[in-house]
Order: sequence, then structure tokens, then C-alpha cells
Amino acid sequence: MSYILISLMALTWPLGNLIRWEIFRNVFITPLDVAVLLITLRYFRLSSVDRRLFMLFAVFLLSLLINYQRVTLFSVAYFARFFLYLSLFWSLGVCSKKILTFWSLAATAIGLILFVLFPDTRIMLYAGWDEHYYRLIGPWLDPNFTGGILVLAILFLFSIKNWVSALFIMCLLLLTFSRSSYLSLLAGLFVFFDFTKWKKTILLFVLFVLLFVLFVVLFPNTAEGQNLFRTASIQGRLDSYQQGLFIFLQNPVLGIGFNNYPRFGGHVAAPDSSLLFVLATTGVVGFSVFLYSLITLYRRSSLIFRISFISLILHSLFVNSLFYPPILVWFSVLYNIENANNRRSSPS
Repeated sequence: MSYILISLMALTWPLGNLIRWEIFRNVFITPLDVAVLLITLRYFRLSSVDRRLFMLFAVFLLSLLINYQRVTLFSVAYFARFFLYLSLFWSLGVCSKKILTFWSLAATAIGLILFVLFPDTRIMLYAGWDEHYYRLIGPWLDPNFTGGILVLAILFLFSIKNWVSALFIMCLLLLTFSRSSYLSLLAGLFVFFDFTKWKKTILLFVLFVLLFVLFVVLFPNTAEGQNLFRTASIQGRLDSYQQGLFIFLQNPVLGIGFNNYPRFGGHVAAPDSSLLFVLATTGVVGFSVFLYSLITLYRRSSLIFRISFISLILHSLFVNSLFYPPILVWFSVLYNIENANNRRSSPS
């Protein structure tokens, strides 16, 4: 049974948002959601959970209860999904590195196929997706989240010395035109060298910078999204930060409730920053517990986990990637690869 469920998760992860069902208004589920739910129901044990998860759960739930008049079906679903995926850290047993290798290659292949066959996604506006033109959007149909996942794939493949795959994905990363992902990769490689002193890390760092320069010079910018010096998205993020800070200052102790943000953010699911998202929705109390959880997770994790984690933190300053389900699953597998023989309690 364990093999079947893990295989189901492994096969549904690369599907991203290509298949999803709307069960309520603006509430969607994917095949990966189903796989994670089945694994959690079968293998999750409260006795294995550290008190930090209960602290995080209690504070986030309290933020909802305090703001019960603002609670919507969307916020309840978001809350339930986050802790469902978080529980996967304790529900998985021994995981193989082959899973992450498969996900890296499968996501790359699907992303490349979509890039070639469907370079113009403006037709998908009717379904609620952003429009992109000749950007690598991957099976998640978003260049920023896809870029963040590709960065994790590059760092992982580099750590297991799969140089060819890492270099190939690094080249494809440029096609996302995701500046946050570029910075995330450079930060990850810098930390990688600082931790390991691998000279090949410097070579990869320099190679990516050279590829980036060539990419800027040679690749034609036929749309705004391909303009790496575009300012519209920068202004949009600044407005998002300003709005998030304003919401926090109006509700500083326990926030507006996790996740009631769409009620305040003009139907925006979250600000363009995971940390600001936590601050606005759960206040200083929730943010403190969350930050303590992140520090604990960092201290208890392996080398490649720490490197990937630092890279993700930087990425999450520009995109709400810390709460993105496929990324949570990636880290839960990575955590259990390194800690299966000595089960840690909690990333929380």
C-alpha cells in the first residue's frame, strides 16, 4: 500500500495544474491533493508530531476564530490544505532520491513541451490564468512558481552530481523570465559554495551569469513579460507590499485570519511575499511562531535541505512560494530522504 500511494504522489506531482476540479467557487483540487490526502489518512500519526506543529496550528486557527465574521469557504479550504500538506512531513516514510530526480526531469519535459506547443497562453485568460507569451510556464502554468521549482531541481541535481541535467534545466530556467528565480538560483549557488567549498559551484555560478548576459543580448523581446528590465511588475509588487503592510498595521496582533486575505486584498489570494502574508493574516503572534518554526526546521535539516531552503526564502520575498503545495511536497520528500532513519519531529 505504501508503494502504491507514494507512486501515486510521484506521478501526480508533475501534472501541476494541468488537471484540476472546482469543487466550490474559487476552491480547486488537483490529483496531487488527492494523493497527499490518501497518504496522510493512511500514515499520519499524532504521536509522531512535535509540539511546534500544534503551536502553529493553534495560532493560525485562533487567527481564524478571532476573525470568524470574515471567514469564507476559501479561507477554511486554504487553512485545511496548508496543514494537510504540512502533515506530509510526518506521513512519509523512507523516500528515494529517484523521486526528486524523476520530478525534476518530468517537470522539465512537460514545461518544454508546453513552451513549444502553446507559447501563447492568452487564450487561458477565461479560465482565470495570467497571460504569458513565450515564457516557460511549466505544468503549474506560472513562470514564477515554475522557476522556483526549477531552481530547487538544479540545486538537488547538482548535489547528487547529475551535472548534465542540472546544466540543461539551468538553461531552461532562463526561459521563465522570472527574475526572482534567477536571484534565487544565484543565492543558492553562493550558499552551496559557502557550505561545501566545491569549486564547481563557482563555475556553475559564472556560467549562469554568462548565459544570462547572452540571453539578454540575443533573445528577442517580443512581449512585456520577456523584458527583464520591465518595471510594471516591480510597481505591482511594491503596491502589493504596501497593501500587505497596511493590512498588518490595522490588525497587528493576530492579523485578519489565515487566510482571509482575499477579503481585504481585492480578491488577491496573497501578497507577493510569504513572510508578509503570514504577518498580515496572523499578526505578530502568528509570525513569531512561524519564524520560530522555520528556524527550527533549518537547524534540524540536512545540507542540501538548508541550501534549498535559503534559496526558497529569497524566492518567497517576491512570490508566495513558501505556501505553494508542490514546493511543500518537494521539501517533505527531501526532508524524509535525509531524515528517514532518524525521524525528526517537525518543520514547525
